[in-house]
Amino acid sequence: MDYSTFKSLQILLFWGSAIAFCVWQLRAVQRMRQQRVVARDRVRPVSRPRARYQALSQRDRDCA
Repeated sequence: MDYSTFKSLQILLFWGSAIAFCVWQLRAVQRMRQQRVVARDRVRPVSRPRARYQALSQRDRDCA
Protein backbone atom coordinates (compact mmCIF):
# COMPACT_ATOMS: atom_id res chain seq x y z
CA MET A 1 0.00 0.00 0.00
CA ASP A 2 1.53 3.30 -1.02
CA TYR A 3 1.50 6.45 1.08
CA SER A 4 -1.32 8.28 -0.76
CA THR A 5 -3.68 5.30 -0.42
CA PHE A 6 -2.83 5.02 3.27
CA LYS A 7 -3.49 8.72 3.87
CA SER A 8 -6.77 8.55 1.92
CA LEU A 9 -7.97 5.67 4.07
CA GLN A 10 -6.82 7.45 7.21
CA ILE A 11 -8.76 10.60 6.31
CA LEU A 12 -11.81 8.57 5.31
CA LEU A 13 -11.82 6.62 8.57
CA PHE A 14 -11.25 9.73 10.70
CA TRP A 15 -14.03 11.81 9.14
CA GLY A 16 -16.30 8.79 8.73
CA SER A 17 -16.07 8.02 12.43
CA ALA A 18 -16.68 11.68 13.33
CA ILE A 19 -19.77 11.88 11.12
CA ALA A 20 -21.05 8.54 12.42
CA PHE A 21 -20.67 9.81 16.00
CA CYS A 22 -22.60 13.00 15.16
CA VAL A 23 -25.44 11.05 13.53
CA TRP A 24 -25.58 8.72 16.53
CA GLN A 25 -25.82 11.68 18.93
CA LEU A 26 -28.50 13.42 16.86
CA ARG A 27 -30.61 10.28 16.83
CA ALA A 28 -30.20 9.87 20.59
CA VAL A 29 -31.32 13.47 21.21
CA GLN A 30 -34.27 13.02 18.86
CA ARG A 31 -35.30 9.84 20.67
CA MET A 32 -35.07 11.56 24.08
CA ARG A 33 -37.18 14.50 22.88
CA GLN A 34 -39.82 12.13 21.52
CA GLN A 35 -39.90 10.23 24.82
CA ARG A 36 -40.37 13.52 26.73
CA VAL A 37 -43.29 14.50 24.51
CA VAL A 38 -44.96 11.12 24.96
CA ALA A 39 -44.41 11.20 28.75
CA ARG A 40 -45.75 14.76 29.00
CA ASP A 41 -48.85 13.88 26.99
CA ARG A 42 -49.51 10.87 29.22
CA VAL A 43 -49.39 13.03 32.34
CA ARG A 44 -51.70 15.75 31.12
CA PRO A 45 -53.55 16.29 27.87
CA VAL A 46 -52.43 19.53 26.26
CA SER A 47 -55.35 20.56 24.08
CA ARG A 48 -58.23 20.93 26.56
CA PRO A 49 -56.67 23.13 29.28
CA ARG A 50 -55.25 25.49 26.66
CA ALA A 51 -58.60 25.89 24.93
CA ARG A 52 -60.33 26.52 28.27
CA TYR A 53 -57.64 29.06 29.26
CA GLN A 54 -57.93 30.87 25.95
CA ALA A 55 -61.71 31.07 26.30
CA LEU A 56 -61.41 32.49 29.83
CA SER A 57 -58.82 35.04 28.82
CA GLN A 58 -60.98 36.16 25.88
CA ARG A 59 -63.96 36.60 28.22
CA ASP A 60 -61.80 38.64 30.60
CA ARG A 61 -60.73 40.88 27.70
CA ASP A 62 -64.35 41.42 26.67
CA CYS A 63 -65.35 42.47 30.21
CA ALA A 64 -62.53 44.99 30.54
